[in-house]
Amino acid sequence: MVRQLAAGSLVARDAAEQGLLACGPTILPLLAAAEPSAAAEAVFRLHGIKRQLEEQAAVAAVEPATITLALQSASARDVLERVFNQSGSRIALDASVANGSVGERLITVDFNRSTFWEAIEEVLEKSGLQLSFAEIGAGLSIGPASDLASDRALNRVVAAGPLRLAIARVEPTGSASAAQPTGARIVLRISWEPRLEPLLIRLPIVSVVAEGSFGEAMPPPQRTAVVEAMIPKQRKWVDLPLMLTQPASRLESLGLLRGTVVLLLTGREHAFVFDRLTTVEDAPNRISPETPRRLSAGRVGVSISQFAVRGDRLHATASVAYDAPTEALASHRTWLTERPLNLLDANGRAVMRLEQFVLSRSEQGLTTSATFFLQGVGDEPASLPQGLRIEWNIPVAIHEVPVDFSIRNIALPNAVRPLPAENLRP
Repeated sequence: MVRQLAAGSLVARDAAEQGLLACGPTILPLLAAAEPSAAAEAVFRLHGIKRQLEEQAAVAAVEPATITLALQSASARDVLERVFNQSGSRIALDASVANGSVGERLITVDFNRSTFWEAIEEVLEKSGLQLSFAEIGAGLSIGPASDLASDRALNRVVAAGPLRLAIARVEPTGSASAAQPTGARIVLRISWEPRLEPLLIRLPIVSVVAEGSFGEAMPPPQRTAVVEAMIPKQRKWVDLPLMLTQPASRLESLGLLRGTVVLLLTGREHAFVFDRLTTVEDAPNRISPETPRRLSAGRVGVSISQFAVRGDRLHATASVAYDAPTEALASHRTWLTERPLNLLDANGRAVMRLEQFVLSRSEQGLTTSATFFLQGVGDEPASLPQGLRIEWNIPVAIHEVPVDFSIRNIALPNAVRPLPAENLRP
C-alpha cells in the first residue's frame, strides 16, 4: 500500500492512504522503515499518515483500560488476576491474598466495559480487601481491609478515567488558639493504572470547585496557582494538597469537590538512527551547526550538528526539539537528560561512551554532547570503525491529558485537628 501512495491515480492514492490509516498505530514501525525508499509523493503522504496514527496511539495509551468479565462465586484472587490480565496493569498482592485464605473469598462480578479502577474498587469492596500505599517501589498493594467502614462507603474514593482519586486527609488550617479552623487542607491521593508512567501530575487551581450542599462556595485562596507533584521513580501514586478557605457562614462538609487533574505522559518511543556518518575513505562526513543532519517523527525533531574525530576521541552533538513548549521539560526535570546518545559500529556493537552532558535546554528540548573512545590496535593510531551510526531513543510526543474528577460528601474538621487518613503503610 505504501507504493500505491505514489500511484498515478488520485483515487488509488487516497484509497491507499485510507487503507493504511485503517491498519492503526501498530504499523508505525513499518511505515518508518518504508519511508527511506518511498517516492516523493508517498513520503509526503506518509508524514500525514504517521502523524494521524501517532495521535491515535496517544489517545489509546491514555484511555482507561476496560474490563469485561462475568464470574459467579469466583475467588477474589482469580478475579483480580483476570482484571490484571485484561488491563495490562498489575498491583502487588499481599501474601495472604496471593497464597492464603484471604484470596479464596468468593465473590460474583459482572463487569461490562468497566474501567480498571471501577473493577478494582468493586472487587475490594465485595471481598473485604483494601488498597494500601507505601513510599517504596510502586507503592501499591492489595491486602485484607483493616477497617470495614471504608472510605468507599463515604464516597471518598472515585474512579476517573485512568485515575483513582481519594481523600487521603482533611486537615484544619488556622491558628491553634482559634475556636474553629479558618479553612481546610484537603490532600488528594491520586493513583494511576500501573501500566502508565506519567512524567508529571498537575492540578490547576482554577479548575477547582468546592461547595456545600446548597452551593455555598469554599474557595481556594489562590486561583492562579497550580499544584503539582514530582513522581518518585517507579511510584504509582502521589499526594496533592489543596487549600480551601471557610466562608463566613461555616461549612461542616463539602457537598461537592471537583476539578481537573492534568497528566503529562510521553508518547511512543522512537529510535532515531543517523547512518552514513563516514565517507568511503572512512573519514567523517561534513556535519556542522551550519549543515546538520535532521530527522523527525510525530511532534519531535532530532538533529546532529557535530560528528568529529580528535585523536582517539569522537565528539558528537545532538539536539531534540518538540513542536511546543511543555512544563515536562522545565529545567529541574531530568528525564530527557538521562537519554543516552549511542554510537554503534556496523555489527551493532556499542562504541565506548566516555561522557555525555547537556549543553543547553529549554521547555521545548535540549542539546547534548557525547564523547566516545576510538580503540587503536597495538601501536596503531585509533581509526573510525566502518558503518558507524548514532541511535537516540526519544519519545515522539509529550501529551497533556486532562482528567475531570468529582468527589461528594467530604466531612470537614470542626476543630483544629485532622480527620482520619487513608491507609498508608511505612
